[in-house]
Amino acid sequence: MRVLPLVSAIAMAATTATAQPRREDTSGRVSYVMPERKPGPRSEVHWIELSYPTSVKNGTEFIIIGAGAGRLSQLRIDAYAGTVILLRLQVFDHDGTVQTVQLRRTLDRTHRSVVIDLFAWKAIDQIAITTETRTQGKYTVHGSSRATSIAAR
Repeated sequence: MRVLPLVSAIAMAATTATAQPRREDTSGRVSYVMPERKPGPRSEVHWIELSYPTSVKNGTEFIIIGAGAGRLSQLRIDAYAGTVILLRLQVFDHDGTVQTVQLRRTLDRTHRSVVIDLFAWKAIDQIAITTETRTQGKYTVHGSSRATSIAAR
Protein backbone atom coordinates (compact mmCIF):
# COMPACT_ATOMS: atom_id res chain seq x y z
CA MET A 1 0.00 0.00 0.00
CA ARG A 2 2.89 2.30 0.47
CA VAL A 3 3.70 2.14 -3.22
CA LEU A 4 0.42 3.73 -4.32
CA PRO A 5 0.86 7.01 -2.39
CA LEU A 6 4.48 7.23 -3.57
CA VAL A 7 3.55 6.70 -7.24
CA SER A 8 0.69 9.19 -7.04
CA ALA A 9 2.99 11.80 -5.43
CA ILE A 10 5.54 11.35 -8.23
CA ALA A 11 2.82 11.54 -10.89
CA MET A 12 1.39 14.77 -9.39
CA ALA A 13 4.83 16.36 -9.26
CA ALA A 14 5.53 15.46 -12.88
CA THR A 15 2.22 16.86 -14.14
CA THR A 16 2.59 20.12 -12.27
CA ALA A 17 6.08 20.59 -13.65
CA THR A 18 4.96 20.14 -17.26
CA ALA A 19 1.76 22.15 -16.92
CA GLN A 20 3.54 25.48 -16.41
CA PRO A 21 2.27 28.12 -18.88
CA ARG A 22 4.63 29.78 -21.31
CA ARG A 23 5.46 33.45 -20.81
CA GLU A 24 4.50 34.66 -24.28
CA ASP A 25 2.67 37.94 -24.34
CA THR A 26 0.29 38.16 -27.28
CA SER A 27 -1.71 41.13 -26.04
CA GLY A 28 0.31 43.64 -28.09
CA ARG A 29 1.77 45.41 -25.07
CA VAL A 30 4.98 47.37 -25.48
CA SER A 31 7.94 46.66 -23.25
CA TYR A 32 9.36 49.51 -21.20
CA VAL A 33 12.86 48.09 -21.53
CA MET A 34 14.77 49.81 -24.33
CA PRO A 35 16.81 47.44 -26.49
CA GLU A 36 20.53 48.06 -26.54
CA ARG A 37 21.60 49.97 -29.64
CA LYS A 38 24.75 48.82 -31.30
CA PRO A 39 26.87 51.63 -32.69
CA GLY A 40 26.63 51.74 -36.46
CA PRO A 41 29.25 52.90 -38.89
CA ARG A 42 30.19 56.52 -38.38
CA SER A 43 29.11 58.94 -41.02
CA GLU A 44 31.87 60.67 -42.93
CA VAL A 45 29.94 63.95 -42.98
CA HIS A 46 28.94 65.85 -39.87
CA TRP A 47 25.87 68.04 -40.46
CA ILE A 48 24.98 70.99 -38.27
CA GLU A 49 21.46 72.35 -38.15
CA LEU A 50 21.25 75.87 -39.57
CA SER A 51 17.48 76.43 -39.38
CA TYR A 52 14.42 75.19 -37.58
CA PRO A 53 11.53 73.80 -39.65
CA THR A 54 10.49 76.67 -41.94
CA SER A 55 7.19 76.97 -43.79
CA VAL A 56 7.14 77.43 -47.56
CA LYS A 57 4.29 79.97 -47.26
CA ASN A 58 6.70 82.95 -47.16
CA GLY A 59 8.16 82.29 -50.61
CA THR A 60 11.70 83.60 -50.02
CA GLU A 61 13.18 83.03 -46.60
CA PHE A 62 16.47 84.59 -45.45
CA ILE A 63 18.40 82.49 -42.95
CA ILE A 64 21.24 84.19 -41.07
CA ILE A 65 24.18 81.81 -40.70
CA GLY A 66 27.08 83.95 -39.43
CA ALA A 67 30.73 83.14 -38.92
CA GLY A 68 29.93 80.98 -35.87
CA ALA A 69 28.96 78.09 -38.15
CA GLY A 70 32.47 78.06 -39.62
CA ARG A 71 33.37 77.47 -43.23
CA LEU A 72 30.87 75.34 -45.09
CA SER A 73 31.38 73.35 -48.28
CA GLN A 74 27.89 71.83 -48.53
CA LEU A 75 24.29 72.67 -47.70
CA ARG A 76 21.53 70.10 -47.31
CA ILE A 77 17.83 70.98 -47.50
CA ASP A 78 15.47 68.39 -46.01
CA ALA A 79 11.70 68.10 -46.35
CA TYR A 80 10.46 68.28 -42.75
CA ALA A 81 6.75 67.93 -43.53
CA GLY A 82 4.59 67.85 -46.63
CA THR A 83 5.82 68.74 -50.10
CA VAL A 84 8.49 71.41 -50.64
CA ILE A 85 9.14 72.81 -54.12
CA LEU A 86 12.57 74.47 -54.11
CA LEU A 87 13.08 77.08 -56.80
CA ARG A 88 16.34 78.88 -55.97
CA LEU A 89 19.10 79.08 -53.37
CA GLN A 90 21.33 82.11 -52.90
CA VAL A 91 24.42 81.98 -50.69
CA PHE A 92 25.79 85.33 -49.46
CA ASP A 93 29.43 85.13 -48.31
CA HIS A 94 31.07 87.51 -45.82
CA ASP A 95 33.22 89.01 -48.60
CA GLY A 96 30.12 90.08 -50.58
CA THR A 97 30.07 87.38 -53.23
CA VAL A 98 26.78 85.67 -54.04
CA GLN A 99 26.36 82.13 -55.37
CA THR A 100 22.96 81.47 -56.97
CA VAL A 101 21.78 77.91 -57.61
CA GLN A 102 18.61 77.27 -59.62
CA LEU A 103 17.25 74.17 -57.88
CA ARG A 104 13.81 73.43 -59.37
CA ARG A 105 13.52 70.36 -57.10
CA THR A 106 10.55 68.80 -55.32
CA LEU A 107 11.12 67.30 -51.88
CA ASP A 108 8.55 64.91 -50.43
CA ARG A 109 8.28 61.42 -48.90
CA THR A 110 10.19 59.73 -51.71
CA HIS A 111 12.85 62.45 -52.23
CA ARG A 112 13.55 63.77 -48.75
CA SER A 113 16.64 65.94 -49.28
CA VAL A 114 18.97 67.63 -51.70
CA VAL A 115 22.69 68.33 -51.15
CA ILE A 116 24.26 71.42 -52.72
CA ASP A 117 28.04 71.64 -53.13
CA LEU A 118 29.24 75.21 -52.64
CA PHE A 119 31.86 76.68 -54.99
CA ALA A 120 34.13 78.00 -52.27
CA TRP A 121 34.91 76.85 -48.76
CA LYS A 122 33.97 80.14 -47.08
CA ALA A 123 32.16 81.45 -44.06
CA ILE A 124 28.55 82.17 -45.03
CA ASP A 125 26.79 85.33 -43.91
CA GLN A 126 23.26 84.28 -44.90
CA ILE A 127 21.30 82.21 -47.38
CA ALA A 128 18.03 82.91 -49.20
CA ILE A 129 15.78 80.00 -50.17
CA THR A 130 12.94 80.62 -52.61
CA THR A 131 10.11 78.08 -52.60
CA GLU A 132 6.75 77.62 -54.26
CA THR A 133 4.06 78.93 -51.87
CA ARG A 134 1.08 76.81 -52.92
CA THR A 135 2.05 73.71 -50.91
CA GLN A 136 1.83 73.07 -47.16
CA GLY A 137 5.43 71.92 -46.66
CA LYS A 138 8.19 72.75 -44.20
CA TYR A 139 11.95 72.34 -44.64
CA THR A 140 15.15 72.45 -42.60
CA VAL A 141 18.66 73.47 -43.66
CA HIS A 142 21.90 71.79 -42.56
CA GLY A 143 25.53 72.61 -43.34
CA SER A 144 28.74 70.60 -43.56
CA SER A 145 32.39 71.53 -43.83
CA ARG A 146 33.49 68.39 -45.70
CA ALA A 147 32.57 66.98 -49.09
CA THR A 148 32.28 63.27 -49.77
CA SER A 149 32.58 61.32 -52.98
CA ILE A 150 28.83 60.63 -52.88
CA ALA A 151 27.92 64.34 -52.83
CA ALA A 152 30.46 65.16 -55.54
CA ARG A 153 28.69 62.97 -58.09
